Parts: sequence; structure tokens; C-alpha cells
Amino acid sequence: MDELRDWLTLYTVPNCGVATVLKLLNVFLTPAALLSASFKALRGAKVNESLITYLKKPDWKRVDACLAWREKVGRDILHWHDPRYPHLLREIASPPLILFIEGDASIIQDHQLAIVGARYPTPTGLETAYQFASELAKQGLVITSGLARGIDSASHQGCLAITGKTIAVMGSGLNHIYPTCHQQLAQQIVEKGGALVSEFFPDSPPKAEHFPRRNRIISGLCLGILVVEAAMRSGSLITARFALEQGREVFAIPGSIFNPLSQGCHALLKQGATLIENSHDILLELSFSPLMQVKPEKNLEVKNETDSRPQLESDDIKLVECLGFETVTIDTLVVRTGLTTNKLLARLVLLELQGYISAVPGGYARK
Repeated sequence: MDELRDWLTLYTVPNCGVATVLKLLNVFLTPAALLSASFKALRGAKVNESLITYLKKPDWKRVDACLAWREKVGRDILHWHDPRYPHLLREIASPPLILFIEGDASIIQDHQLAIVGARYPTPTGLETAYQFASELAKQGLVITSGLARGIDSASHQGCLAITGKTIAVMGSGLNHIYPTCHQQLAQQIVEKGGALVSEFFPDSPPKAEHFPRRNRIISGLCLGILVVEAAMRSGSLITARFALEQGREVFAIPGSIFNPLSQGCHALLKQGATLIENSHDILLELSFSPLMQVKPEKNLEVKNETDSRPQLESDDIKLVECLGFETVTIDTLVVRTGLTTNKLLARLVLLELQGYISAVPGGYARK
């Protein structure tokens, strides 16, 4: 408790984010030592006077309020050095120093996929988000979104419909569910084993400037993000930009060229996002992601529930991916895979018998 109190105390200090705190901890080693350091020691560490003033007069009332908030069952607070702090989030450029969590705090360590999109989507967009969330949750992914209207809420609901786990990252403190119409949805997320997450103090109201900050956490927690529908100027594209900067996978669903809500997805596809037609596409792409190894004890099972074909080994999945859907010659496959011609032909015959590929004039192609 004392350690958490020290971290919360630092969190109340204005302009004292992760970069500043870690720099100071290189000198003072612990938050307790930093907070108890003399004015002379702080000046010797080249801390400016304004910051020293705040360090010497922290907001104890707010610290005590946070600790009191945590006393309620099902609530937790994670600080930067807590071993439960999510590994992937720790890697981003500006991770939060503190996370407030209501619900099951352990699931923020699990493999997650973010699903985001328009607040006022088409009926097709809502159905798509709901369906993808349900199918991906069945495969063991935690579905993460922002509790906003539209695609966000459909994603949470699709996950809950099959008793999957979902995380809502908030742009407000957890005492202020926003939008207010989603208070019941937020309660269901917690009751069904999910979690509400925020970097903002519990009493913080929603503010416009909070939501872009919230978006970097959504992408930072996840292996990748799926954008279902988005206009050219939207928060979803901000989340996608964060994801690209963080080295996450970005997936987008194409739509009609006449639908303004398809323009954001099409722009992402032009920039290199992966075009997605079904949930199996996402699982296959994620199976090759190096981020999957961050927590290897929970690997995703890449399968299609309507697919009766035998499950492929990882090497065969890579071989099928080398084919694409165009005709590929044997010589090209030898170069792409590094296999000898004899070994390659033996595996191609097996994959053809299993129904994954077809021999066609000039080479092979995926089915």
C-alpha cells in the first residue's frame, strides 16, 4: 500500500509523466526516496523549481480519495512498476504512469484485439462489428474498445453475447461512465468478467482532450486494431495512427465507394493496412505477429468454425500464405520458402489433398 501511495503521489504532480519520473528514479531509485529528497538533492539532479514545489506539496487529498476508491471490491490501481502492468502497453512511447481498473484486472495481460469505428455507423457496420467481436472472442481474444456509441458498443455487446471478455478504455474517470446511456453496458462488462480501464483519476469528468489520449491506450494494449467504419476525420483513424506508431497490426474492412464511412477504411488500406473479409483473416495475420510471444502460454488457435479441413501446422500455414490467391510457380515457392524442391512438392501434395490449395496450369494457388 505504501508503494502504491508513493506512485499515486507522483501522479498528482503536474507535468510529471512517465519519462520525467523514470529519469528521476535513475537518480533516487524509488518513489519514496524521490518524495523525501531534500531541495538541495533535487536541485543537484537538475529538477526545476516548479516541479520541486509540487513534489514538496503533493495533492494528498486526491491520493487518499484514490486509495478510498480502491477499497471497493472489484477495483484496482496499477502503477508503472507493478508486475501486473500490461507488457505491451509498457512498450509504447508515452504509457500511463497509473491505470485505474474496475473488474478483472488480470485480463489486461491477455491477448487483445481492438475494434473501433464510427459513432453513427450504418446498420451493416453495427452488424459487422458485433459479428467479428463474437467470432474473435470465441477464439480466445479479449475484445477492447472505447465504450462509445456505434461500433464500440456493438463490439462490446457482440463479445458479451457469447460470454467473452471485453475491455472498455475510458476517456473519463471510472466514476463518470460516458456516454451515460452506456452505464448498463459498463456494468455488464464488469459483471461478465471484463474490465473498465482509465488513466484518469476516478472523479475526472469526460473532456474532449481526454479521448485522443485514451485512444493510444486502446491500441497500446492490443496486438492490433480492426477499423470497421470510419470517416476521414475520426477518432478511429487517430487510434489507427497510434497503432502504426506502436508497431501494431492494423486491419480495415472495405465498403462501398459511395459510403462516406468507408473512406477512412479505404485510406488505411492505401497506407498498408490489411484488408479483412472475415475473422479468420485476422487470426491468421496475428498468428505471425512477434507480439504473440509476449505471453506465449496463451496462444490463439487459428481456425474457422465452418471449416472441416484438418488444422494446419504453423509451417504449413506459412506455406499457404506464400501462395496467396494468384498462381505461383514452383521456382517462386522455392525462393519464398527456402525449401528444396522435393520437400516442397511433398508438402504441396499433402496440402492439396487436405483441400487448402489447388494445382493449376503454371503452378499452385490457394483455395
